[in-house]
Amino acid sequence: MTQTSAGSAIPGQRDGFAGSPGLSLSTPPRPAKAVIANFRLLRETELSFTDKVTLCVGRNNTGKTSLAKLFKLFIARDHT
Repeated sequence: MTQTSAGSAIPGQRDGFAGSPGLSLSTPPRPAKAVIANFRLLRETELSFTDKVTLCVGRNNTGKTSLAKLFKLFIARDHT
């Protein structure tokens, strides 16, 4: 009778997770950018997101609230 070593595990399986190799469940996917066209005041807008902080600043009536409403609609929609 021979013993198998821990190194002979099935490739791709880590700690009982049979998903894609290298996929981490602790970090959810994050968007790198958003392209917005024709939503309220935002005609052609492209946003880039960073890993740490993303700020939205600007003068009054430039679309900051429109952007917040758009993300609220996106997050609140039914994802089933």
